[in-house]
Amino acid sequence: MAQAGNKNYGILSLVAQYYSQPQKVHIVPPTVFYPQPKVSSMIIKLDIFKKPQVQVGNEKLFFNIIRASFQQRRKRLINSLSKG
Repeated sequence: MAQAGNKNYGILSLVAQYYSQPQKVHIVPPTVFYPQPKVSSMIIKLDIFKKPQVQVGNEKLFFNIIRASFQQRRKRLINSLSKG
């Protein structure tokens, strides 16, 4: 799973890490697919938390802020949030 600061870090990474502890299980090479992609794939295991490790008062608002934050990555965060 992509970590914060990585260009691949996005909504899916954040949501997966909010609800679970993702673990890399296996790298799948492009050669096992047809047509072959230009990237490798990964099998991950999600160990689901009984309750999220971070408590938020309003999950809907929390995820709306996350979505607004990632929709326009090149814009300043304040501009993205004002439109979210």
